[in-house]
Amino acid sequence: MLKLWEFLKRYSRTLIFIVLEVCALSLYAHSTSLAQARLLAASNAGINGINKAVSGVGDYFGLKEENRELTGKIAEYANLYGIMPSDSIITETAELSISPDINPYLFTKARVIRNTISKHNNFFVIDKGIRDGMEPDMAIITPKGEAVGYIVECSERFSICMSMLNSKFSLGGMLKDKDYFGFLEWDGDDYRHIKLNDIPVYADIVRGDTILSTISFRFPPNIMIGTVTDFKVAENITNYEVKLRLSADFSRLKNVLVVKYHHSDELKNIEKAMENLEKQQ
Repeated sequence: MLKLWEFLKRYSRTLIFIVLEVCALSLYAHSTSLAQARLLAASNAGINGINKAVSGVGDYFGLKEENRELTGKIAEYANLYGIMPSDSIITETAELSISPDINPYLFTKARVIRNTISKHNNFFVIDKGIRDGMEPDMAIITPKGEAVGYIVECSERFSICMSMLNSKFSLGGMLKDKDYFGFLEWDGDDYRHIKLNDIPVYADIVRGDTILSTISFRFPPNIMIGTVTDFKVAENITNYEVKLRLSADFSRLKNVLVVKYHHSDELKNIEKAMENLEKQQ
């Protein structure tokens, strides 16, 4: 009882203010019909504001599921119509082409469940494995058609992928519409940038140029890599050392597409045969 008395004594002014406010509102609400209408409108506005806030939070968390569904739709269109995810237009009149000879690439949606970007050799894990048809050397790209890595090891349900942010990552890059190409190299410095080496000094290169992938037994051609931010003559004087800003945001890597190239083994064998011939020279 003593504690109750102390509480009422401490907060007496606040309690009196609340009681007077309630009485004032009650008197105002019953004074005229106009006052009642105004109070009703104010209460409805407050309730609607709360509902919108709750709905907005629900929509935000629902984006994850929508992104997964969108990634799946992109994979379906790519497989059915023989288009690359980087293509800007998908038409309903496109011819159905699922034959490996017509559409040599098969796309499967996946989700990144673990990823590193701060190490010298970074990897990420996806939620697809052998039972889903995954194999080493399959390329990993974003739904927008941006290169991010390739599979190196698989278990039944999961796969380990080598990130582009890895000193051992291998991929050729070419200047869009200029037919000059080199090889990518990550120096472990900044997850937003990568180097492109072996571009000849006589190449017509400017800041802002787009760099795309060259065809390989892992990656399809014309997959977006990044844009040129800087370049300088390398120590050998004959080539440029080009700095690129990566198109993909590796700090937010979630939904991806796995790319299977049906002619991968054939092209891999040809490349090995060429390397052997070069060693014999």
